[in-house]
Amino acid sequence: MRTFVTFEADFPNDEVLGSDQSLEKPPGRNIAASLRNILSLQAMHTSDVASHEFYGWTFDVKCPRSSVQLLLQFPGPWLLCFLQRKRITGMFCSSASLESDFFFVIGEAAKALQGDMRFSDLRWYFKKDYESGQIGIFSRMP
Repeated sequence: MRTFVTFEADFPNDEVLGSDQSLEKPPGRNIAASLRNILSLQAMHTSDVASHEFYGWTFDVKCPRSSVQLLLQFPGPWLLCFLQRKRITGMFCSSASLESDFFFVIGEAAKALQGDMRFSDLRWYFKKDYESGQIGIFSRMP
């Protein structure tokens, strides 16, 4: 399954620059918060949105056996990465069970992105294709 998605988003710019024009808060918190809120309304357990190393925003979706980190990075276009993390309760589960949690979260996020008119030009990538610069190889669905 594709775990990287790029997109355009119609949200106000919320970056904060210091007096010397250095970046104090990266843009995109409002985008990450909106996606988190949509997933929360679908009865998914999510963490709060937090800054990620001064270049993006992240939050976790907690599943029974694992959690999935959603990492949103700078625009041009926006990049959202899905990263699976095992929880203590998932240490003794089969990899198929863990993958079903992961794929479920990706599927629900895809529906959220596609169902909100503020998100456009969704392009889903396999991690290896995106990281190797093969951005011409994408799908409109995960």
